[in-house]
Amino acid sequence: MQVNGDAGMAQFVKKIEAVHFPELVPAGSKARLVRDAAMSCSPGDRHCVLVLMPMGGMQAENASIQN
Repeated sequence: MQVNGDAGMAQFVKKIEAVHFPELVPAGSKARLVRDAAMSCSPGDRHCVLVLMPMGGMQAENASIQN
């Protein structure tokens, strides 16, 4: 897993890697669910928001529309 941003985000890597999606990846499968993710934590707040997107979704979010 590659983490960019504040060094404090690295503490969440193991928790994120431990998340399982049994409805998407059957038990015993060697398949992997590969996604881009964006995480936001507010200063002073004890909660963070993690958004998972299909690979390439981050570039699409940052793309500008040209006429």
